[in-house]
Parts: sequence; C-alpha cells; structure tokens
Amino acid sequence: MTITKSQPLEQATTRKEDPKTKPGLIERWKIRPTPAKVLNLLNSAIKGNGNARENFESAVSVFEQLEPSKQHKVFLKIEKNLVSVSHFTLESDYKAREAHVIAQFIAKTAHCLPKDEFGDPISKPYQKTIDALARIAESDGPGNARSRNAHVVLTCTHALWELAYAYFYFWQDRVVDPITQDMAITFMLDMPRTENAEAHGWHLLGECLPQIGFALAKNISTNKSAFLREMIATKPKSAFRSALYLDEDLGEFVEIAHKLAATQVHLPDAERDQKLLEAAFEFMEVLKLSKQLRDPKKQPYALDRLLKLYQTKRSYLLPLIKDFYIKTLETSQDGWPEERLNALLTLNQFAAIKFQGQTSQHVQIQSLVDGLLDSGDYAILKRNVLKIGRAIALSFSEKKIDFIKSMIQDTDPVAVRDGLEVALNLPVIPQELKDAAAAVDGPAKNAAEEFLYVTDLKEKLMLADGTQFVAAEHLVNMYLRGKNYLLPTMFEISLEMADIFRDPGGNTEEEKARQKEQATKIIVLLATAGIKTPGFNVNFKTKAPPKPVSDTDSVSLPPKPAKVIVAKKRDPNEG
Repeated sequence: MTITKSQPLEQATTRKEDPKTKPGLIERWKIRPTPAKVLNLLNSAIKGNGNARENFESAVSVFEQLEPSKQHKVFLKIEKNLVSVSHFTLESDYKAREAHVIAQFIAKTAHCLPKDEFGDPISKPYQKTIDALARIAESDGPGNARSRNAHVVLTCTHALWELAYAYFYFWQDRVVDPITQDMAITFMLDMPRTENAEAHGWHLLGECLPQIGFALAKNISTNKSAFLREMIATKPKSAFRSALYLDEDLGEFVEIAHKLAATQVHLPDAERDQKLLEAAFEFMEVLKLSKQLRDPKKQPYALDRLLKLYQTKRSYLLPLIKDFYIKTLETSQDGWPEERLNALLTLNQFAAIKFQGQTSQHVQIQSLVDGLLDSGDYAILKRNVLKIGRAIALSFSEKKIDFIKSMIQDTDPVAVRDGLEVALNLPVIPQELKDAAAAVDGPAKNAAEEFLYVTDLKEKLMLADGTQFVAAEHLVNMYLRGKNYLLPTMFEISLEMADIFRDPGGNTEEEKARQKEQATKIIVLLATAGIKTPGFNVNFKTKAPPKPVSDTDSVSLPPKPAKVIVAKKRDPNEG
C-alpha cells in the first residue's frame, strides 16, 4: 500500500477472473466503456503515467459512450477527489495538477449532462463540484502562486461556465481579474440574447466597462462592436473610450458621435445631455490626435495634447500613449540619424511629465547634433533647425559657425531667418556672422537688421555703466511684442538682474541703490512677460517691490501675466 497526501481517484472494483476460464475477458474489457475505465484513464492522466494527453482524451471518449446513469456515478466519484484538493490547491503542485485535470475533464464532458428548458446543463446535483471549482478559481495562494498556476484558475473558470454557473459577483470578479479577464469577457459577449436584459452578460460587462475598456476592445469576440454601440446610450464615456482601441474601421462610431453631437448641441440647456455631448467630442478629438501621431509634422502637437489629457485623470489613454512611447524609444536607439533625432526630441515631451520614468534626452540630442555637425550632414540639421537650434549653438563642434554662416548666406529667406535665430543663442557671436548678416539683402534684410540690433543690445547687457538696464528693457519689450526667439535671452536677463539686485555695483551707496532699483524694474517687467526671476516673488495685487526668497522656496507665477503676442508664421516674401 502506498500512502499519498492526495486521495487517489476511487477505483470501481472488479472480480478477477481466470483468463483460462473466461476467454477474451481482458480484450472485451478494453473495448467496453465502463466507469472504472474512465477513472483509471483519468488517474493515469493525473499521475502522468504513459501518455497523459492520450489517456485524458481516451477518458473523455469513454465517458461520452457511457449511459447517463453511469456518467452520473463518474461525476460523483471525481467530485470527492476535487473537493479534497480544493483547499490550498495552489500551494501544492500535485493538488494543482489534479484539480487542473479534473476541471478540464468536467469542462469537456459537461455537455453530456441532462439539460433544462433553456438548454443549460442541470448542475444542481453537483453543487459540491461547483463550490470546489469556484473556491479554486478565486484562491490566491502565497506569493505568485496564482499567476504560476494560471492554467488551473482558467480551467476551473471554464468548467464553471460549462456547468452554467451564473453567480453575478463571481463573473464580475472574473471579468476584472487579469488572469481570467479575456476568457470571461468572451463568455459574456457571446451569450445568446435573453428577454431579461439584466440577467445577460452584456449587463455585467456594462457595469465593469470603465475598468475593462481596453481588454474588451482587444477581445476576439465578434460581438464587441455591437456591444459598445449599444452601451453608448447608457455608458457613453466608457463606450467611446473603449471603441478607440478596436482593431477595425471606426466609421460607424464616428457617424454616431457626429449625430449625437449635432443633436445635443442644438438642444436647450435643460434638455441637453452634457455627459453624452462631452463623450462624443472627446472621442472625435482623441481619434483625430491618434491619427496625427503618424504625421511627423503634426506629431509634436498631437503628443503634447494627448499627454495633457492623460494628466487630467484620463488613464484610458495609457495604452495609446505607451504604444507610441515604446515605438519612439526603439527608434531613438536603432533608427537612422534623422529618425533618432526626432525620436529623442519626442522623448523629451515624455520627460516633461516623467512618463514611465523617462528623463531628459538633452545629452543624447547634443551628442547626435555634434556628430552631424562634424560629419558635415547639414541637410538634416537644416530640416530640424527650429527644434535643435539651441543644441547647435551650444555644440563644441568646430563646424557650428560654418553651418550657421551657411544658413545666413542661404538663398532661402526662411533659412536665413532660422540661421540668425540660432546665432543669437551663441554664447559669443563672432564678427564673421555679423558680417554675413550685414551682407544679407532681399526679403530677409529686415530680419538681418533686427539681428544686428539685438546683438548690439546683448553686448550692452555685459556693460556696467547703466546701459545694461536700457538694453534689458528694450529686449524684454521686444519679447512682449511677440519676438519669441528671445526667450533664452529673457532667462539670461533674469539671472543678470537677480545678481545685480543682490550685489549691486557702484562706488557709492546712492549708486548701488539706483542699480538695485533699476534691476527691480526689469524683474517686474520680466514678470509681466511670464518670466520668473529665480529667488524672487512679484506680487501684482499689492504692487510691492520684488521680494527675495530663499532658494528652497517656490517662486510663484504672477497672478495675471500680461498676454504675450505669439508671432505669426513668417512669410518668406515679408521684409
């Protein structure tokens, strides 16, 4: 006798006969379907004796040949074994295997049970089996026992479905559970329609839709689109958000959204369904943005908008953003130089919100720009100059001045203006670039003259005779009038004014006080342009002078900064 921790399947006893007195008995037993044979084959499948898969399939085949009364006996006998392993199942490999084989057998053979008037198996006589299967499907076990035995959990869940187990809260948990989610959603979606809508799987899915939207959209069931269209009436926000991830044409959903929006917009406020209207508009916007992500020209705006939406508690956008993020990350490592450059610039947008722990790509961008300058690949740099102008200006490459000069001398007026803007970001502007700008003629001449004027003002910022304040005031006023390319210069001025405020120059106290006062005036002017001076708070309500704060304190933005006029897109033919 062998003692085991798990009770073996009960064996039907048969009286041994002498083959000599009963010719052909063994042969007849091998081909005759009996409960004993089913149990023996199933036990062999559990223990892994011989070919486990073949033994299991044979057990199913023999069971299907039995009379209903004998099938009932087999179910009652395996029920005892299932109940015995249904406690702490996932903590024991042997228990888990036995439960898995038995549950799989039940799932395969439940169709043999007598049916009720709805065509469902009559499982009431096997309540203990149902309780045991549910206990295993819901069990956790220590550590990662549940995920390690996911196949057991799935098989028990499948067996319960085949036994027509219909407890609402059990299936609600299975629909949300990552292990059983896909299977459970498929079961619910593919349920035949019934008169009682609340007793149908679609009602259950509707209750869980905010949590399972993405998983439902990716489910294999062909009924998911019809389900989501039906849900728009009661769960518009969740239905539209899930529909965004369907791998099919969304034309019908777009048409529904347009009709809903058109209908709701023209209704009186009292009759308007604001939630429905907002859901339709948001669906159309996100769908448009997701398409723009594939357009290099529109991609930066689309990503910026999606990231802002994501930050406003719209977590349903995570799969869309994450998919784009992963592709961008791969491109930044393996793409061609220009592809890598654009991918790195895109990753900087993710870094702004620390998405997936993403950090700034400035070092990699700078390294790539240095390499492009050294290799003389100016075409890529010119196409992306507005995005990498500062990186070019701060490059240590000896060829950066040659590149900027080539842009200033270009025949395209837009390229000339771009080159002049890059030159303004240089720590020191060499004379040869000033000479190149002075020689510019044609449509870009005004831009060149403005460049020389700004260059002169920036040089005066370095003086200590009082003209630095006049120069600073002129530059800030230019920025306020829409010269957005001066933004880096604004930060330089803020740092310079902060230094003067703390340690004013001059030989007398009166002169020091005058410089401090002038620096204060510039700090306030910068604040009106929305530029914070590190270490200072400007209070517009009290009109008090800027108040220095410690470096660890937060510096508040002005309550209502003056509107900065955004410069219009430049016309190449403009003077």
